[in-house]
Amino acid sequence: MSLLGGDYWRRIISFDALLEEGAIDEEVLELTKYVETAEGAWQIIKNYYKL
Repeated sequence: MSLLGGDYWRRIISFDALLEEGAIDEEVLELTKYVETAEGAWQIIKNYYKL
């Protein structure tokens, strides 16, 4: 999952806190990336699927 506008999402959702509370698994945290642009999100997607 790529979240556009990293500064915004870091303030709104604390994935570390969700992990500590057991609300998400470690693998969800590993898949979550903050990006500033759609191009940055696309690069993460391409790298994940090795496109």
